[in-house]
Amino acid sequence: MEKQIKIRLSSQIFIYGKLQGTVNLPLVILVHGLASSMDSHLITRATQILSDANFATFRLNLYDDKNDARQMRDTNLRIHALDIDTVVNYFKKKKFKKIILVGHSYGGASILLSLEQKFDSAILWDPSHNVSFTKSDIGSKKTQFLKNIQCYLLEWGITFVIGKSMVTEADNLDWDSLTKKFKVPLSIITADKGSLVASSKHYFKTA
Repeated sequence: MEKQIKIRLSSQIFIYGKLQGTVNLPLVILVHGLASSMDSHLITRATQILSDANFATFRLNLYDDKNDARQMRDTNLRIHALDIDTVVNYFKKKKFKKIILVGHSYGGASILLSLEQKFDSAILWDPSHNVSFTKSDIGSKKTQFLKNIQCYLLEWGITFVIGKSMVTEADNLDWDSLTKKFKVPLSIITADKGSLVASSKHYFKTA
């Protein structure tokens, strides 16, 4: 049975998620990828499997449609990382003794940018690496800047609005330093023939 949880990030901003399990179990915090959510099939299925294996789980939304939650247009990886650290500290205060982070795609990169790294281990599923929304095949021809709102339209079949700070960050981030600065035990899982195999191997090599 999942319980709705609301965690304060600032005086006006909260992060929303769903907790399953009790404090006597190791807790897995599931972090979704870009333009996804805690209710995606990948995350909800993982919650079911982990519950069956006697893990507690917390799946969260890095941005949400609620008025007091973050909006995707206002975030970037570093903000995600700060919010993840806040969530980890929340559950440490709740006396969860072991905390494991799992991040998919952009969620994986968000975990790697954690400043506090107060969790016990991390697992990355097809983590994003060396992303550019303006210079690569996922961006250049499908990304349009809207000057009046300082945001980009990203055409991925469905059109997403992402903030200028996230796009600029992706082009300027030192992606190769992420695992070099990561001190927590790390596992990387990638699809056998997926497009991110080379990037995952690179992350592993630099860890």
